[in-house]
Amino acid sequence: MLDQAVLEQWMAAGPVPGVAFGLSEPVVIAAGPFAGSLGTVVALVALTPEPLYTVEIGGGRGDVHALESNLTPA
Repeated sequence: MLDQAVLEQWMAAGPVPGVAFGLSEPVVIAAGPFAGSLGTVVALVALTPEPLYTVEIGGGRGDVHALESNLTPA
């Protein structure tokens, strides 16, 4: 479970060591069933074993969880 203080810092656009993407940042999913999809980071879910985000996929296709290694900046 993500520490509340870390989550609040991330949501306030503060730096979190080891976390590359911020709230509302546009990303492209680079791997998996949604590869090539443009989305927006809407939540930081976990930090280990690597950052895990909830990404809202464009076009009303919903939200997916994506590891940081499967995302690239849009």
